Amino acid sequence: MREEKVLRTCKIVRKITVIIGLAVTILPILFWNYIPDKIPAHYGVSGKVDRVGGKEELILLFFVLWLVLGSLSVVSYYLKTSGVSKYANEKDNEHLQTIYPMITWITLITTFTPIVVYIGKARKHSAGNPSEKAKFVQAESREEGIAYRTAVDWWLALLFILVIGGELWIFFQSLLNKGKVEWITLVAVILILLLVVPLVRIKYILYSEHFLISAGYLGKQRIAYSSIVNIKETHNPLSAPACSLDRVEIDYVVSGMHKFALISPVHLKMFKKELESRCEK
Repeated sequence: MREEKVLRTCKIVRKITVIIGLAVTILPILFWNYIPDKIPAHYGVSGKVDRVGGKEELILLFFVLWLVLGSLSVVSYYLKTSGVSKYANEKDNEHLQTIYPMITWITLITTFTPIVVYIGKARKHSAGNPSEKAKFVQAESREEGIAYRTAVDWWLALLFILVIGGELWIFFQSLLNKGKVEWITLVAVILILLLVVPLVRIKYILYSEHFLISAGYLGKQRIAYSSIVNIKETHNPLSAPACSLDRVEIDYVVSGMHKFALISPVHLKMFKKELESRCEK
């Protein structure tokens, strides 16, 4: 019974790993022409970019990712086949229930960690000057800004619906046909919703001296109008607080460092015009 539970859990984890691995590989390839020719290649200990490289370096990243995943998959396959074999001894069974799940989870973590690290760095970079942030927070409590919600592309909305609907279908099929609660599936649905709900509720709020990008508990970013040097429409597909590829790229300077933000407000042209007028004041 325990062996079946281990195999079932690891099977789900492997599927999630493959989906993440394919996503981080295929999406950049599909939108290759939209990726800037120069991208940050390394962050120093201070958290600042100390090397800029060509986007071709992403190919090496994909290669290393799949090399690691492939190596770990070979190890996990060997452990699994040895453990379920009719010739398996007590040691093989022990490995199946201990080392095999560990390798499976390590594979998932190896795939997912770069995403978490990127989000962490993005949030750190968006922190800005503490005194300026405090001033902006006070302004937000006094003023009623003009809010624009994020636009959501149809294909992304469809993807969210299919993923969540598929998980719920599996959950209720198991509950109705087997009278069994698939807790792993239920947890997966909850985790997906915890990510999706803040994303589709992203808001861009214009205040008198700055505008706020708010993604709920996923993070906030404040950009002063005085720091903005360029505003343009783009289809840049890089990870950003935006649920549409119809985007506005905002280039700005903080402490001598050039940065940019990608957003996708509804009524994009109206938002862009309003933002430009505030930057000119």
